[in-house]
Amino acid sequence: MNLIACKFGGTSLADSNQFRKVAAVVRSDARRRAVVVSAPGKRHKQDPKITDILLSIHDMVCRKMDPSPSIALLRERFLEIERELEVDAAMALHLDAFERSVRDGADRDWIASRGEHFSARIMAAFLGATFVEAEGTVFLTPNGLVDEKTWNELPKVLPESGIFVMPGFYGTGPNGKVKTFSRGGSDISGAI
Repeated sequence: MNLIACKFGGTSLADSNQFRKVAAVVRSDARRRAVVVSAPGKRHKQDPKITDILLSIHDMVCRKMDPSPSIALLRERFLEIERELEVDAAMALHLDAFERSVRDGADRDWIASRGEHFSARIMAAFLGATFVEAEGTVFLTPNGLVDEKTWNELPKVLPESGIFVMPGFYGTGPNGKVKTFSRGGSDISGAI
């Protein structure tokens, strides 16, 4: 059986109803085993995208401002999706660890990548799928292109059966740290 990779953008994952629609699409064809997700997008015109919230958190920390209001907004969005889907993706623990890392000086790319990371964790829990971490399996060159090492490493962690969910938008850079693609780069992850 051929494997079909499905890439879902931020609008497709804006809230729990959108997550349900994505799950229905994935489940409608057994060949749809590879699912790559973006961070949740806008729920309405005035709503911020999750990636924009994350980048504002980084900017606040850099300017020695308290990021607590933006972290609270981020927490609210992901906990709401998890609660409304009635899954346990351990989001409270992941968000607590995120806040500690932010306050300990996490870099911009790592912070920006967490929207996709959290989205993939929730989608994997909702689908009963395997979560595949992009960090350490997708590699980027210094100029942000896909490193050929990816083609050797990624297949080692992919399950032979069942659905797997991988966050888009990031991988590991040459320095061993999380590196993001340019905005919109989740499509590259889907192609990988």
